[in-house]
Amino acid sequence: MVQATSQMAMLGPGQVLRVILDREPYPLYEIAREQGFFVRVLEFEPGQYYIHLWLDPELEVPGEDR
Repeated sequence: MVQATSQMAMLGPGQVLRVILDREPYPLYEIAREQGFFVRVLEFEPGQYYIHLWLDPELEVPGEDR
């Protein structure tokens, strides 16, 4: 999670951070929302998740809102 928050700080307009994890990082969702990020999650295999984080509300990103 530390790496994800560090990478979030470097995101620019139009960029999306995709994190691949074997569980949902519920604390990261709260941190991301507090910093103004949008979050979507896509379970691509049982127990395997793509977590997408971005700032631009106009971007279309796959997954479910969290």
